[in-house]
Amino acid sequence: MQTFQSDLEQSITRLKSSRIRTSIAPVGLQCIMLVIFVGWLLLDPYAEPMMTIAAGGIRSFQWSESKDLMIAIAGSLRFNAFIVAVIAFLAVNFWMLVQHVRLRRYALKQLMITTGLVALWCASAIGWQQITWSGKRMRAAGRLEALDRLAVSLHEDWPQSDGEIEGLGPFNAYPWVRPSVLLLLTPYPLEGTNTVIAAIERSPQGSLRFQLGGEDGGDWIEWHDGNRIPDSFTGGLRDRHQLQRFSRIGSDWYLVRYSEAVAQSS
Repeated sequence: MQTFQSDLEQSITRLKSSRIRTSIAPVGLQCIMLVIFVGWLLLDPYAEPMMTIAAGGIRSFQWSESKDLMIAIAGSLRFNAFIVAVIAFLAVNFWMLVQHVRLRRYALKQLMITTGLVALWCASAIGWQQITWSGKRMRAAGRLEALDRLAVSLHEDWPQSDGEIEGLGPFNAYPWVRPSVLLLLTPYPLEGTNTVIAAIERSPQGSLRFQLGGEDGGDWIEWHDGNRIPDSFTGGLRDRHQLQRFSRIGSDWYLVRYSEAVAQSS
């Protein structure tokens, strides 16, 4: 009789342990997926355009156009990985829902854990633009050494006509009288990256603005001497750049984002 009771208790204990492990497994997967998602937003230069396109596709229901645009910008490999990640996320959430139904005994505990996970996912989903900006800021800070030397050279000797600078390559200077922008005929690559400098602007106060292209394109890395900070400006091609946001990334250096340039009439 004692042996039977002991075996029964052991069976119940194993069953409880099995049910607990089964309930914990999807939670662990959710945590891993959340870490991967945030890491992707921080580290991948294509995360921001892909998320922007995906959000636009959801709002407009233009799935086919969004898919084609995402592949064109980020490539089919990244797109396929993105779709697999979304499917995995939905599958794990369905699994958790099934566990809630099966393991009613742990409903309150599971509910608390799920609420916490939902809060973290919501924070990441709402704040993804801030996360991608933080990632871009970290990458930009690692590129200042090469830009420091270039900024010193241009600050001391700004070109007054079309020409070529050693290491920078050939450029066109605009406007023709007192040029304030250099359009690089061969984009200047930032060492060890697929990001380039497409153009360089100089303000009347001597600040230098480096327009990024390639992987991390669309924003600017700027050098402002003294107490100056980034502000909206009209470029050498009469294009108006409206300031959206900026972050300091080094002494006198900033990562800056403007709204799309709008050409002004003469």
